[in-house]
Amino acid sequence: MADRMTAEEFFLLVGALVEGRRAAFRHRCTVAFAVVDAGPFYLDTSAKEIVERRWADDAQVSVLTNERTLSDLIAGLFDPASPRPEHLFVWGGDRGTWETFSRALMGGGSAIDARLALKKEAR
Repeated sequence: MADRMTAEEFFLLVGALVEGRRAAFRHRCTVAFAVVDAGPFYLDTSAKEIVERRWADDAQVSVLTNERTLSDLIAGLFDPASPRPEHLFVWGGDRGTWETFSRALMGGGSAIDARLALKKEAR
């Protein structure tokens, strides 16, 4: 697919979504992304600059992914319950932070919002 979104484009979009919904975050959320084919990205909902090109060991949530998965997430083509072989999406950390982050982005009803609200794992 030639129209794939790059990681930089993905995080510009996510940063804009978070900026527009800061009020939805009652508590600070920090998420570190390791994008294997694009490098690190760090999101901090309380920071002046929401997205930075760095890694943070102390993030509340850490995500390992690739550009293809991020692009397919935006396009509505990534199903976390049934990923394709080219997809990579593993996260760990504070479940409450992840759910807060996902819920805040769900306000707009876009493809990214629906996909970020990952199906809860069976407990």
